[in-house]
Amino acid sequence: MRNDLSYVPKFELGLVSDTPGVRETIPQEDICVALGRHLVGDWGEVMGAEADLNWEAISSRVGLIISQYRSTAGVRFGVITEPKTRNTFVILAHQGRNDERKRD
Repeated sequence: MRNDLSYVPKFELGLVSDTPGVRETIPQEDICVALGRHLVGDWGEVMGAEADLNWEAISSRVGLIISQYRSTAGVRFGVITEPKTRNTFVILAHQGRNDERKRD
């Protein structure tokens, strides 16, 4: 499954929620596009070892699947899925849940 960028979902998004400010800052179309990319393994600006952690989280259902994108206006935002609980969160970049994996 690793690095398979076909348009086949790699996991379940489950319940999708957003954090405060997302709806006011990121256009709905940008969020939908990002969720689609996230679902098929296109992690946006997350690459290398961080992307490898996403593939590991998918196969083991342990950890987080983290993607980072930019809106059409250039605002950085993230999509985080907890595969074990099947919960997905759309967050503004400065609201990162895991500073170690947050990108500047």
